[in-house]
Amino acid sequence: MGIINDDSLIGRGENGEASDPLSQIPLDNVITQDGLRLRSDFIGNVSRCINEIAYHQNSLTIKQGYYDAKFMVLNIGIAIPEYLATLEETVGWAAKAVDSLTARSRISGFDGDGSDEVSALIREAGFDYLSLITDECSLGCAFVVVSGGLKGEPDVVITPHSPMTATALLSKRTRRPIFGITLHKIEGGVPEIINAYTPNYNVVLSLNKAGDGYRADFANNGLGVTQIVDFAHRRSTKRPLGRSRINPAVRSICGNAVREMLRSEIAAEFFTSPQKFLVGASKEALEQIKEYRQHIGEIFAASADKNGNVPTFGQLSQGSMEPHVAYMRQLAAEFAAETGVPLNSLGVVQDNPSSAEAIQSAREDIISEADLLNKSNTWSMIRMCDLVAKIGGINHDSITPAWASTSYMTQASSADAAIKMAQAVPQLAGTTVLLRRLGFTDEEIRLIKDENRKNINTQLLSEAITNAATAGVNPSIQPSAAIGG
Repeated sequence: MGIINDDSLIGRGENGEASDPLSQIPLDNVITQDGLRLRSDFIGNVSRCINEIAYHQNSLTIKQGYYDAKFMVLNIGIAIPEYLATLEETVGWAAKAVDSLTARSRISGFDGDGSDEVSALIREAGFDYLSLITDECSLGCAFVVVSGGLKGEPDVVITPHSPMTATALLSKRTRRPIFGITLHKIEGGVPEIINAYTPNYNVVLSLNKAGDGYRADFANNGLGVTQIVDFAHRRSTKRPLGRSRINPAVRSICGNAVREMLRSEIAAEFFTSPQKFLVGASKEALEQIKEYRQHIGEIFAASADKNGNVPTFGQLSQGSMEPHVAYMRQLAAEFAAETGVPLNSLGVVQDNPSSAEAIQSAREDIISEADLLNKSNTWSMIRMCDLVAKIGGINHDSITPAWASTSYMTQASSADAAIKMAQAVPQLAGTTVLLRRLGFTDEEIRLIKDENRKNINTQLLSEAITNAATAGVNPSIQPSAAIGG
């Protein structure tokens, strides 16, 4: 990452390069194995989706660059000379805006009839929810394709996709995908494979050897729903596929911070080595002074001239670093206000330690954002679980995700809260709801209940044997009869 002097390159990749645009895709020459051409409305939907990806490609590349801390900002040209603008400086605040939110969105399990079987299939598929919502929050949206596994694969395959290689057309009535595509093996702006998804069938478009057309292969999905699911951050009627956390305000603040870090780096050099001056010295004496040699143990001297005048040596006062530190604090405060990330997470240390109440108050904005993210993603997860159950052949009802608490609590605090809840509502004792409040995952809850069940059975057996022995019955002969009463 660096500072550049050409504003035409702002927002491009690490080296000022933009990604290959999607262009010259030969959709006018798509035929089936039987040599038939596809319907114009199908080709029109594919073209519309590709145009949508191409339209947003440059802006998505910019946002990804900010997340990776590899972006270019414009040199104002006043305080930083051109030959110093190439120094490497960067900030990771854009990634912090995303990661501080995604870290608080965690699935602890699933509820509903058939949830255990669906949860097992999702675990077997290796579904990575964190990587999915990282794309969702950094780029605005993300997509998941749910399909049956091939030989050697899990029964159900869940594949996440970035909006840089996938998109969907949403129904205006239901706001659900009615058509979607994913692009694969893009070379020179042309994808080698285009997978298209509709409610009743899927189509694989494979680029022919000549590169001037595609062959279409059809497959009925038998589901009645599109196998692509959209996840969108902060969706609205104007932006049904969401908006990125790395918005223009965040990018502006990050750019200002990079310029300030470079100014601070240059100022630190002058602070370490302040300017010196020598007044009244002869030309010969000045020519003998070598830059920096006085810093490594050498002493330079200047004798009096023929009139007895002694040169005057002096040093300019050091510049202060405090204005730079104060400006970075200001930028951090602006960033915290825009994103809800607490100041201490940006490396800003307060002079006086904050109280527990003040720390919790500073986290309220990011906690509220995480709650909204979970609420929005609940509907997408329900649709994804429905596809997993249908493809996996599981009888199910509406399966919903159970979210872990978005406010990090210590184990002691969680236990104290759970005790008070159980006292207020005794029916909660031993339930899955209360155990989740304590921070246990569904797998841990399942193990706890299995252990409790085994302990209860062992206790009942022990009591039955004891009762049988007291009644004079040989427990080694009739234990089952004793248990049965």
